[in-house]
Amino acid sequence: MHNYDSDLLPLLIWNLERSTNMRRQTVRSLASIMIWIGGVELFASFLSKILFDYRIPYSEVFIGLLIIGLASWIYTTVFYWK
Repeated sequence: MHNYDSDLLPLLIWNLERSTNMRRQTVRSLASIMIWIGGVELFASFLSKILFDYRIPYSEVFIGLLIIGLASWIYTTVFYWK
């Protein structure tokens, strides 16, 4: 009698590794988007102050996005799981 579960085990392990890698890449993509949004806003505020002598107050939302994005990106880089 043939045990089909043993044939499916490598496929299940491969799918688990694939989904973990896709989840990691999704988190890294979202982190990169948050870094860009936060960084562009901070850079634009800095440039408006330097070039036009006009002060745009820094928003807590964009600073939060930048911090969360950096932390998420570092977390997925340091704790790389395979």
